[in-house]
Amino acid sequence: MRAVHPLVKMVIGAVLLAATAVFGPRLLHRTDEALYNAFVGREGEPVRLSFPGDPPRMQKVLMTYRMPHYPEVAYVYWDTGAEPGSADASRAKMQELATILHCLNTRNGIRRVGVSSPLTWQDEQDEMARVMLSSTLESLQGVTVGLRGYNAAQAQETPKELMGSVFAAEQVEGDISRLPSANHARVFQLPIGMEKSFVVVPDYVEDELLTEGEAQQRHLSVPLLVKWNDRVWPTLPLRVAMEQLGLKEGDVLVKPGKAIRLGKRTLPLDVSGRTPLGAARARALDLKDLLGTEGVGQNKMAECALIVRPQLHSGEERAQKMAHTLSLLLAEEKVTYLPGMRPESARVLVLNPLQRTVIGQVILSVLIGVCLLGLPRLPRLFPGLLRSTLLLAGIAGFWLLSWLWLRHGMWMSLSTWALCWIELLAYQWSVMRNEETDRQTH
Repeated sequence: MRAVHPLVKMVIGAVLLAATAVFGPRLLHRTDEALYNAFVGREGEPVRLSFPGDPPRMQKVLMTYRMPHYPEVAYVYWDTGAEPGSADASRAKMQELATILHCLNTRNGIRRVGVSSPLTWQDEQDEMARVMLSSTLESLQGVTVGLRGYNAAQAQETPKELMGSVFAAEQVEGDISRLPSANHARVFQLPIGMEKSFVVVPDYVEDELLTEGEAQQRHLSVPLLVKWNDRVWPTLPLRVAMEQLGLKEGDVLVKPGKAIRLGKRTLPLDVSGRTPLGAARARALDLKDLLGTEGVGQNKMAECALIVRPQLHSGEERAQKMAHTLSLLLAEEKVTYLPGMRPESARVLVLNPLQRTVIGQVILSVLIGVCLLGLPRLPRLFPGLLRSTLLLAGIAGFWLLSWLWLRHGMWMSLSTWALCWIELLAYQWSVMRNEETDRQTH
């Protein structure tokens, strides 16, 4: 058989090596991926090997979406038409309150009510009004009354009615100096004989911009906290929410300027005790419609509602903001699961520069050519020890370069390089065999 010319062998070898270098990475990348995850990748964190421009491999997953659900809180603006600040404006009728509570309960399913800043009762001696209110209170889960306060030069002893709702010292952390404060209570009176049916908290503070200036900073709630004689109380919306959520003393932790923890939920809190309202919802119930023969009908609203009496410097806008605040405090996190797609693995390694660009292919081809021309001549140019040292240095340099690339999120096609080395060794063996044959012939 006629021997193949060495130049032809060199050309064939160069073509095979170039084809392996160019097409090998894509043809063998699944093998590389398995080798990487078996020897390099971490357990439980599979790595995907890809090429620049390749679309990510997606997998079906069940996506979790957590969104707060804000209940719609009803509020009634209880305006009797009296001039704000007058003596009549500070007096309410038990019969009217009983009627409003009854309509809220029977027509709208309201079970818990907060009443903001009533003072005294015009019909205190009316036995029928007392019976109506007492009977209505029995049908409700609870009624919380907001107490109206103000600041004076000489502090007054804290009303005994407030002591049942004060925060314990261990529930409050941080600076409380910038909370709305009061040290006097306006004359007020709970219906005689029904004191235990009400929970009393500080609510409206006169001449206090944080409770009167509700037109400012509409994205913030009303203050959730009030300081009274250097102790801290929840305001009306917070207390109603605590009662509705069934929170105990240890479930609430207040850090003015940082956060307030309500059970498992935490809300940001500014130094004045306010928090962002978010997408809280409120609905006004017109007093005339509520008390009318048809009423306002059944509505899907929260089981809590607010009844707000007008004050000297604040009107219906304050009532709406208090209802928004209560809606925020009653919000529940709704978890929704929907099918979705996401990449198979969090980490993706791309092909190294020598195997992904035209310039890299040229450099790789030159290196292959040098190997083709120089490798067969190594036995003649260098003695055995030096030749072995050069080969080991070349292999060590290759692995060092591979390690550096891996640290930068790139990989070398191990299968392709292994195939190239096998082809180079086969070519060298072929050349050396031809030379041995020629020597034997001559």
